[in-house]
Amino acid sequence: MENALIMGSATNIENALQHCLSWTLMMYTAIRPSSIYQVSRYPGWYARYRDVRLKRTADITGFQVEFTVVAWK
Repeated sequence: MENALIMGSATNIENALQHCLSWTLMMYTAIRPSSIYQVSRYPGWYARYRDVRLKRTADITGFQVEFTVVAWK
């Protein structure tokens, strides 16, 4: 019963989605985790919302995602 309550919370679902997005991004771009996340060595160089653009395609059901990498670390 406790697992059902834990997995149903919004925080855990959001965290799981963040992990899925991170792994997908790393798989498609071969980017290192430190290029996405804030690390102590490069405190201002990490991915932000402004680095992601969604663009509609000619087909109304599709879209493209453009991800700008701030720095390859």
